[in-house]
Amino acid sequence: MPSLLQKAQLNAQSGYKEFALFELNKAHSTQEKDPKSKLPVERNRIGLISVRQPVKDAQISPYYNAKAYADLLLSEFRADSIRYTLVSKTTDMDLPAWVQEMLPALDPHQSALVEWQDGENGVKFPIGVVGVPIDAVRQAFKLDGKDIAILEFDTEIILKLPSSRSKYVEPSRFPPVYQDLCFVLDRDTHYSDVLTAISSRLADQPNIYMEVTPVDIYQDEKLAADNKKQVTFNIALYDRSRTIDSATANEYISKIVKYISKTFDAKLK
Repeated sequence: MPSLLQKAQLNAQSGYKEFALFELNKAHSTQEKDPKSKLPVERNRIGLISVRQPVKDAQISPYYNAKAYADLLLSEFRADSIRYTLVSKTTDMDLPAWVQEMLPALDPHQSALVEWQDGENGVKFPIGVVGVPIDAVRQAFKLDGKDIAILEFDTEIILKLPSSRSKYVEPSRFPPVYQDLCFVLDRDTHYSDVLTAISSRLADQPNIYMEVTPVDIYQDEKLAADNKKQVTFNIALYDRSRTIDSATANEYISKIVKYISKTFDAKLK
């Protein structure tokens, strides 16, 4: 992270207002040493920093910008069962030394521990962190006034994770029906849980294919006062055998809305 912050500072001083930088390299922790050589253990890691100008009146943390990169990276590796847990709510102290060293530099309310969880026995394997540096860090690198977020993952762990084997699915030759769904739900509800729940609704429909894309997470003063937030998803429904009609699409959409409303005590806006 220090290396990326230095490079971000140089780019910001050169006039670049919005950019992302990444680095693949070996890194070490002063607290993790080889038992034989007594030298710090080196591990391959990937780091990324996202920098952009603050958006006026925006209620979205820059954390979500870096998390989008994290989601893309992990999806390319077909990594399943990934969980994001806010650092402020993390009770697991059995973390890798390098992760523990990074946490003091991150805002605990805008940063998350990224873990792979074994569904069979519940064992968790920390992959890394995604988050927003604290003000003192941004000021030290003359990056105050910018929306900044970083991620850092242990690539050796990612490469060892069980991955879903993608099977070729022929794209539908027929046009989709698009629908935006906006839910009002508890602020502490993870949008990834809602995304997974929506995606699971058509698993038993072999001819129906659905793409779910998160569009927006919004919270104004009224929602904040009620401890709520507003999450919007774009749904694309395809029928592999024919052009899907509005009545059929509405039937599936209604099932999704009913399930999400019941499961998360959510209201459709």
